[in-house]
Amino acid sequence: MAQPTIGASNVISSYDTLYVAPVDPNGNTGINDLIAHNGTMRMRYDSGYITVSSEDATTATLYIYTSTGQTIREEGLNLRSSGYASTSVGILPQGVYIARVKNAEGETCTTKFVVK
Repeated sequence: MAQPTIGASNVISSYDTLYVAPVDPNGNTGINDLIAHNGTMRMRYDSGYITVSSEDATTATLYIYTSTGQTIREEGLNLRSSGYASTSVGILPQGVYIARVKNAEGETCTTKFVVK
């Protein structure tokens, strides 16, 4: 027979342990320099800029979403003859964002980044 838990403390066990990953002495979080790729498309976030490159596509659309899924930016990118374009996202308020880029062929590439 189940016993009521109203008023009982929420203890999982007496052996609960919290493990914390070591901190990089240089302050790197592993999130500031991200590279995502899908097929021939690549996207990189570094120091407030997102750079998109593609071996095949000449245009792409960049979408920036908040952590709740709200679209806050949509920007057409013209990939230069060198196959890349870069745009600043450092003016965004501090927070966690998701960047998705889609080219004319329908290929997409998605990554998460943090603005500090």
